[in-house]
Amino acid sequence: YHMLGNQSYKEASKKPMHTSSSETTPPNIILVTFDALTARDMSLYGYHRPTTPFIDRWAKNASVFTGAHAASSYTSPTTASLMTGKRVWSHMLYQPHGYMIRNNDTENLPLLLSKAGYYNIALVQNKYTPLKAFSDHFDVVHPMSDFKISNSLTSYIDDGLYKYFAGKIIIYDWVIREDFIFRRFADFLFKFLPDPLRYEYPADKVFSAFLWHIRNEPPQPFFAWLHIFPPHAPYIAPAPYRGMFDSSSKIRTSEKLKGDKSKRFDIARAKYDELIRYCDNEFENFIEKLTEQTKNTVIILSADHGESFEHDFIGHGFYLYEQITNIPLIIKGPDQTEGRIVNGLVEQIDIAPTILEFANIPVAPWMEGRSLLPVIQGKDFPSVPIFSMDLQENHSEEKIQHGVFSVWEDEYKLIHYLDDNKSLLFNLSDDPGEMNNIIDRNAETGKRLLTMIHDNLKKANERISVVD
Repeated sequence: YHMLGNQSYKEASKKPMHTSSSETTPPNIILVTFDALTARDMSLYGYHRPTTPFIDRWAKNASVFTGAHAASSYTSPTTASLMTGKRVWSHMLYQPHGYMIRNNDTENLPLLLSKAGYYNIALVQNKYTPLKAFSDHFDVVHPMSDFKISNSLTSYIDDGLYKYFAGKIIIYDWVIREDFIFRRFADFLFKFLPDPLRYEYPADKVFSAFLWHIRNEPPQPFFAWLHIFPPHAPYIAPAPYRGMFDSSSKIRTSEKLKGDKSKRFDIARAKYDELIRYCDNEFENFIEKLTEQTKNTVIILSADHGESFEHDFIGHGFYLYEQITNIPLIIKGPDQTEGRIVNGLVEQIDIAPTILEFANIPVAPWMEGRSLLPVIQGKDFPSVPIFSMDLQENHSEEKIQHGVFSVWEDEYKLIHYLDDNKSLLFNLSDDPGEMNNIIDRNAETGKRLLTMIHDNLKKANERISVVD
């Protein structure tokens, strides 16, 4: 069981406007993250379907990063990395259902912004983000139930358990786990029920809530984190997007699919792409309304992680292939009129330091990421190896002994499975789909990258030992 604090809506007393020693007023900052949005299925990044026509246009006057990678493969650790600027082996939130973060009482982004006079808003649509760990440092927090429409038996059960047990014990989370008998019975029963007719998490609920706050003139500068659940599964796009890329009936991603494998994957991906098109339209509506009401604002568009439709796997978690790790990252400064394409490797943990530098706040020494503002301004930005990891089989307060790790260096990427002592090496320039493991043909590169993983893992475990 996990203990959960009160998640009812709160709005703190309005703070005085931030004053800076600089003559320039610090900008407002809006971070929009779409859940499970892979860069690989966005037309902005060269995908063959027109999934993001508005974002394509909007990003022409922004900095577009093609080599941004998530810190992990599922929501809780990646959003923890977003809010701390730390890699997963440092903030130590490993499990999908967890929220305990090492040193979070003093080391997180919203706390630093709040100390500098920022008014912080969190509108988060996924209950598996560790929002509780940061909620004390946000002036506005909505319960996630504000952004949901129940449309199935499991949803109503989930909502009922949340209503009675949120703030006490997450019994509802335990009841609907896949290894609990109720969940197994429900999955069997739901095979015979009609598919839901609508998506449970409309993106406009989050965007509308933020616009409502803006209309009520919150103190400035403000930082707002808007986490949108789509295009996360189930892949049920609303009209008129449903059927836009494939007219087949919806696939239930929670059950084993029968029939031709390639056809199953193609249909699931088409349904997912329809949701991306829906997200693009909702983002367009948001931007159109936003530009009328805000000035001096930085807008960052990204994701917590991606989604896989390759390598015999639909979804996310555990695997660290590019469809899961390669996420969009688009940064548009106030009144920016020129675009920039950045092809170098960057990490999700670079977003927090970038936000701090935009806000004229020194980057905290405990952050592992680097501010991207220099490269946005056209300055030199030396390439360094970057990392991603899946550590959900470990206990948060113990040394890391299990997991999957990835390291990128220039065009090379190594995936290492610690438990099996197995490594995969890819040259992403020649093989962007990661179909050809070249570890035997390029042993020297593989050995060097594996040493990077082992050396950094050793340092992480030493830090854990010192703290313990």
